[in-house]
Parts: sequence; C-alpha cells; structure tokens
Amino acid sequence: AKGAEKMMYQVWLLIFYIVSSIYGIMIMYGKPWCSFPLGPSQKVHQLINHPQVDSQIELQYYYCCAIGFYAAELIAIFSESKRSDFREYLIHHSVTLYLLIFSWLGDRKST
Repeated sequence: AKGAEKMMYQVWLLIFYIVSSIYGIMIMYGKPWCSFPLGPSQKVHQLINHPQVDSQIELQYYYCCAIGFYAAELIAIFSESKRSDFREYLIHHSVTLYLLIFSWLGDRKST
C-alpha cells in the first residue's frame, strides 16, 4: 500500500510538471523577450523597460497555478509521514514559493 501511494504521488507530480511545462511554453511562445536561441534582438527586448511583460491573463493563471501547487506541497509535507529529506524539501518549497510570489508581485507592480 505504501509503495502504491508513493507511485500515485510520483505520477501526479509527473502529470503536473508535464502539463505546466506545456502550458508555460504555449503562453511564452513567440514573445520577443522569450525566444530561443537568444540573439541580439531578444537580448535588447529583455533589457529595455524591464520588466516589460504585459499583464496577460494567461501568464497570471500560470503564476496562480504554480503558487497554488507549491503552497499545497508546502502544506502537505506536514501531513505526510516524515521524509529523510524533510528539511531540504521544506527549504526548497519555501524558497520556490517566495520566488514565485515576489516575481508575480513585481510583474503586477510594473503594469
């Protein structure tokens, strides 16, 4: 039962990361500040009027989904059985949540 539970959790993570990556690529595709390979014109777009990202609703949804996911993960680690890497997991999710929130707030303030 414990092995099946761990497997279900890993499948959930795999699905979330695949879906969120595809969604992120879809909303960023073709933006002048986010193209690959990074040529001279893209470097200019990244530096002029930074941050210059318009407050697109899709990008806001992306931030909300990511913040919600990491907040839920941060809460869930206290209800799970103790992990051997609990401290590292806690620090990782706290820092990720901090970075996401302040990145989102920085974007919101600039618009």
